[in-house]
Amino acid sequence: MFQPDAVATANVSRMRRFVSLAFEGGVSDACDELIHPDCEVTDPNIPDGGWRGPALAKAVVRAVHAHFDRYTLRLDDAFAVGENHVVNRFTGHAIHRGGFLGSRAAGREVNWTGNTIYEFEAGLIRRIWIQWDMLAILIQLDVVPPPVPSTPPGWVVPAKPGTPYHAADRRSVPRRNTGKVVDPEAHKAVVRRALELASQGRGEEMIAECYSGNFQREDNTSPAFAADSRSALRAYVESIPRYFGNYRIDIEDQLAAGDRVMTRFRVSGVHLGRYMGITTGGQAINYTGAIIQRFEDNLIVQSWVTWDSYRLFFQLGLLPDIGRSLLA
Repeated sequence: MFQPDAVATANVSRMRRFVSLAFEGGVSDACDELIHPDCEVTDPNIPDGGWRGPALAKAVVRAVHAHFDRYTLRLDDAFAVGENHVVNRFTGHAIHRGGFLGSRAAGREVNWTGNTIYEFEAGLIRRIWIQWDMLAILIQLDVVPPPVPSTPPGWVVPAKPGTPYHAADRRSVPRRNTGKVVDPEAHKAVVRRALELASQGRGEEMIAECYSGNFQREDNTSPAFAADSRSALRAYVESIPRYFGNYRIDIEDQLAAGDRVMTRFRVSGVHLGRYMGITTGGQAINYTGAIIQRFEDNLIVQSWVTWDSYRLFFQLGLLPDIGRSLLA
């Protein structure tokens, strides 16, 4: 198992300091201390305006604190990968002040989840890849309606009446010491195989080859699609060819340490019709996601998924174009 050295441990501390001071505390000067002058941020919810470095980080911090009070990011997990990368998953909470992406529902509590990769260079944050659940916030603030399917596919879990749309506390399956050698590279290969089979709609093989018998999946991005067990995930994967053609899941990056793997991916394809009750087809889809998976006995025992559900549902015509910059 990867044993963090002094550099990796220091990077985790720097990441925590950045989250605490800048995002939670609104101390934008912390960006000068912790952000590389050429830092790049990849976030599907922030258009690339050519900004880099501390100026971009400060703009994000200002936008957050202009619209939210009591902003917190609970780090549900954080681990170093080598000497240059830190991975985290988080649950966010804040009180809305108003004006965010055209919203007016001031005073409401909002919750969301996300997965992030930080890359360090010379002790500074050089790159940030972040995938967070913007759709959850938009729904909670009444900017867009929930994309409720009119003809639910068989794997959709009906929403409970009166249940708010929010990020649930992330569960943790107790770790077992199986005595087997942990091989992060072998774990990455299992994830690649699982996504290859998922792209082909081969759910039964995917589950049999890649997933533990006590597997749990956390997909707080879309609670109505909570394929949180082996059988539900298999049904979800096997439904894909009915709704999408030329469906691809392309891996953009993988990082592994100990029993965990972080994978950034991109999904593309063409809607064939009937997905979410949509009668028309032909819409192209293209969106990104990030998933952290934990292994036992070289099988996936737990997954935490965040994907750009707003982008998919907008491309399918289920959601309006909010037409605003996150930094406006």
